[in-house]
Parts: sequence; C-alpha cells; structure tokens
Amino acid sequence: MIIVDPDSRLPTPDSRLPTPDSRLPTPDSRLPTPDSRLTLLYNNQLDLMRTLLNSS
Repeated sequence: MIIVDPDSRLPTPDSRLPTPDSRLPTPDSRLPTPDSRLTLLYNNQLDLMRTLLNSS
C-alpha cells in the first residue's frame, strides 16, 4: 500500500509563482564566463586535433 503525503499533492505557492530572479536573466548568464570561453577554446583545439589526425 502506497501512502501519499497530502502536502505533496499541493503545489507550494513558491513553486507556482515565478520569482523575480527567475524571470530576469542575470548579467552573469548573458556574458560568457571565463570557464565557458576556456571550454570553447578546448573544444576548438580538440576539433583541430581530430582534423589533423584524420587528414594524415
């Protein structure tokens, strides 16, 4: 027998209403972080290495 918690069926007011933070993008999310630029650079290097390996 499965017992359902009565509270778990009702959404909390927090989950139904979007918070102001979730509607507006933060400045950080619009600008690439140093980490994401490094990841992009790393991926580009991997692609270049693959191309060089495949062409030989």
